[in-house]
Amino acid sequence: MLTDAQIERYARHILLREVGGSGQRRLLASEVRLEGISPEGAWAVLYLALAGVGRIVVADPRPVPAGGIPPLIPPSQAGRPRDAAAVPALAAHNPDVRLEVEAPGTWSEIGAVLRPKGADLLLFARAEGEASLVGWAEAPPCPACAPAGEATPEAAALAGSLAASRVLGFFLFGEAPAGILRFEGGRKEALAPCPHR
Repeated sequence: MLTDAQIERYARHILLREVGGSGQRRLLASEVRLEGISPEGAWAVLYLALAGVGRIVVADPRPVPAGGIPPLIPPSQAGRPRDAAAVPALAAHNPDVRLEVEAPGTWSEIGAVLRPKGADLLLFARAEGEASLVGWAEAPPCPACAPAGEATPEAAALAGSLAASRVLGFFLFGEAPAGILRFEGGRKEALAPCPHR
């Protein structure tokens, strides 16, 4: 049963015929683990928290870079572990979400086996107690593959949105295909490890 505060918070979702109150309850009963808080991961986990995913586990002990990780972690958090800095930022956006920090690779042996070498964003999903891998990964290019550098902020926001949409589609409709995919130029393909790493 949704509380009055939750009905108000998720009113836009509840009004959608495809989601409704039962869909929102499914989201609140679901879990996501995010490995790798890159710019793409920051957008993805923010969207999932705002949608009301009930439990989010983050795993990324790397330090926050000097410029922060927009839109989630401000520059004032530079040097802190990314996962520890992400938890209070996410809590400020949605008090319904249970947030936890874990060491990388402890939640799913399947994920540890399938995680591509060098992947900077990896999402696992658990719907209503049933474990499932809904993988989506964006591997940052190594200098040998793409000397030009990182993706633009706009591309990171779009990639994070696609990742979150894929996970939410799994929770609500069970339609997201299993496995780890990369989206590049609008095409999806299996993610192969970079040969230079």
